[in-house]
Amino acid sequence: VIEELAGLLEPGDVIIDGGNSNYHDDVRRAKKLRDQGILNDQEFEAVLRQTPEKQYDYFVGHCADGTEVWGLVQDESDWAAVEDDRGNRYFAVWPHPRYAEACRHRDWGSREPAPIEVHEFVDVVIPRLIADGIGVAVFPLPDRRHIPVAPRQLRSDLEAELMRIE
Repeated sequence: VIEELAGLLEPGDVIIDGGNSNYHDDVRRAKKLRDQGILNDQEFEAVLRQTPEKQYDYFVGHCADGTEVWGLVQDESDWAAVEDDRGNRYFAVWPHPRYAEACRHRDWGSREPAPIEVHEFVDVVIPRLIADGIGVAVFPLPDRRHIPVAPRQLRSDLEAELMRIE
C-alpha cells in the first residue's frame, strides 16, 4: 500500500505506517520515501528530541544526501533569520520542508518553505553570509532555539559530507 501511495505523495506529505510488519521492512520503506522527500512522523519526532549536536549532524547528512537546504522565504528574497540577545543575525535553515513548516508562526507566519540546492548554498549563499557577517541558525525549533554555526564551519562540514557521498 505504501508503494502505491508513494506516487501520489509530495515533499512535506505524511504517512503513518500502522502495519504489523518486520521493523527492517519499515526502515527500508522509510528510506525509500525519504529519498522521494517524504519524512515520516517517527523520524520527524525522533530528530526533534535529539541533542543539538545530533540535530546538526542530521542536518549536514540529510542536506548533502537530499541535495537541498530549506529556508523560509517571503517575496522570493526575504529569508527568515534569527537574532540573538547580542544582536547577531543568523540565516535560518532546515534539512527538510516539514521542519521549516513547523516554524511558520508569529512573524514567520507569512513565509513559505523554499529549497536551496546544496551546492548553491555552499558556493553562493555561504560566501554572502560570510561577507555580510551573518551566521547560520541550523535547525531552528518553533520556540526559536537554534544551533548557531559559523558559515565557514558549515561550509566545511557540508563539503566533507558531499565528498564522502559523491
